[in-house]
Amino acid sequence: MDPNAAFLYQKNTQMRKIVLIITLFYLFVGSLLAQYNWEMLPNSPQNGQKQDDVFFLSPTLGWSVNGSGRIYKTVDGGASWTKIFEQPGTYFRCIGFIDSLNGFAGNIGMDYFPNVTDATPLYRTGDGGVSWQPVTTIKGSAPTGLCAIQIVSPKVIVAGGRVGGPTHLMRSIDGGATWISQSLDNQIAMVTDLYFSSPDTGFIFGGTDANIQVSHASILHTVDAGKTWTKVYQSTRPFEIIWKAHFPTPTTGYATLLSYAPNTLDRFIAKTTDGGRNWNDLSLVSNGAKSFGVGFLTEETGWVACDHSIYETSDGGKTWVPENVGQYVNKIRVLEGVAYGVGVRIYKMTLSKP
Repeated sequence: MDPNAAFLYQKNTQMRKIVLIITLFYLFVGSLLAQYNWEMLPNSPQNGQKQDDVFFLSPTLGWSVNGSGRIYKTVDGGASWTKIFEQPGTYFRCIGFIDSLNGFAGNIGMDYFPNVTDATPLYRTGDGGVSWQPVTTIKGSAPTGLCAIQIVSPKVIVAGGRVGGPTHLMRSIDGGATWISQSLDNQIAMVTDLYFSSPDTGFIFGGTDANIQVSHASILHTVDAGKTWTKVYQSTRPFEIIWKAHFPTPTTGYATLLSYAPNTLDRFIAKTTDGGRNWNDLSLVSNGAKSFGVGFLTEETGWVACDHSIYETSDGGKTWVPENVGQYVNKIRVLEGVAYGVGVRIYKMTLSKP
């Protein structure tokens, strides 16, 4: 081959490689610029106030519960909802399903909210939520009420509560057939959420005192299924409790600090980057907002829901941007690139490319 031709061929080949690299780069950047679109689901349930939990087994199949004793189901990703159960006097606080038929719902219990007359802490269903029966196979100190349920695996299920105390952890290792309950009153005064990364390793979130005026937000850690606990975080400010938490990766986790502090407008969240061994405060807003649900799509991109808005971050909580989405979103569930938040109504986040 002529030397000049060889040179031109090599140069053109290099140019094609550069063009390919640039093209791939812009495609990658374009994927990062995907828009996170939140919308209110117009047919979603409501009960005139904050609703409590939503759980999705897949992006299309889900259930929601609220304090009016109602349980709803969707099979089309939230486009439509059917009320499948109603029990006045029960305050359904949390819900989780093992599969499309078998699930559990927790009741906040008596003597905390008005008009709650049901003392049964936990219910189960075997028909997808059409009918619910009290769980009676609880050994140990039974809880007054529950605020959180996690399906750790098809066999291992944990549940905890409650806000305002008393505090308990319930645990099943046989798919919910039997349960062991233990008091946590000596470790923490309020339990509002929990997260277990494995059957033995997990966290309890809540507050140090049932009186919010003197309570500090608190996180406990166990590596032996709750036999022993280590306090890994306690806020320095009174009037605070942890409300909800989410781990988008095994090492990175976030927890909302619900504050009722009357003399400051500064609000914070807690974050860990080492699997929960250490937690640090991050500034959220300085407008006195009350923070509830939290959910992250990745370790950098996520949302904290406050009483009047949802705040979004794309840099791991360093900065936050308000999104005009919903009120009092109590819980955010994230799965397979979709997020659902339950508040006064139910809201859905989907990804769309610009």
